[in-house]
Amino acid sequence: MKDIVFLCGYSRTGKSSIAQMLYKKYGYNIIKIDAIINAVNQLLDNKIDKHNYDDRVKTIIVSLIKNFWSDIKNRGYKYVFDTCSINVQTANELKDLLMQFNFDIIFLINTAQADNIMAKIRKTEKPYDWTKQIDDNKLYEFCKNCQRESKEIKLECEKLKIKYIDVCDSDLLDLFEKVEKIIK
Repeated sequence: MKDIVFLCGYSRTGKSSIAQMLYKKYGYNIIKIDAIINAVNQLLDNKIDKHNYDDRVKTIIVSLIKNFWSDIKNRGYKYVFDTCSINVQTANELKDLLMQFNFDIIFLINTAQADNIMAKIRKTEKPYDWTKQIDDNKLYEFCKNCQRESKEIKLECEKLKIKYIDVCDSDLLDLFEKVEKIIK
């Protein structure tokens, strides 16, 4: 079983749900990378350009893992990092930076048609989900972007040999089983 698992990808692909399932079944500690990065950015008055943003993400993640490493080695702790902030190129660079650790990076993508993505979101959303707060036109635009970018992420992952799971035909339990197979 991997000590560290990165669940990366677009919003509403199941990252947080899978992280919760890993917590419940295997005791993984959940780290919401995006919340940490957003806090750092706010402290720095959001004055970070795109190039520096990716570098900052890498720096934060490597620092967190180095700080957690003693808990992993000495106490058997496991961590799952849930994030939308890591792109495939950054993930590839992290692979090299984190070679000494027992980890896996998995992108969750959704290449379904935008209207199918939207229907699934509307069917499963909860009252507190951000998607509940936007109208159908905005959600449809989000879903079109998700589908388009998921296809790009898939190609990049294949090229760089980074693992990914297309969630388009998976229910949550099926998705969890696929993640389990990768991290065991």
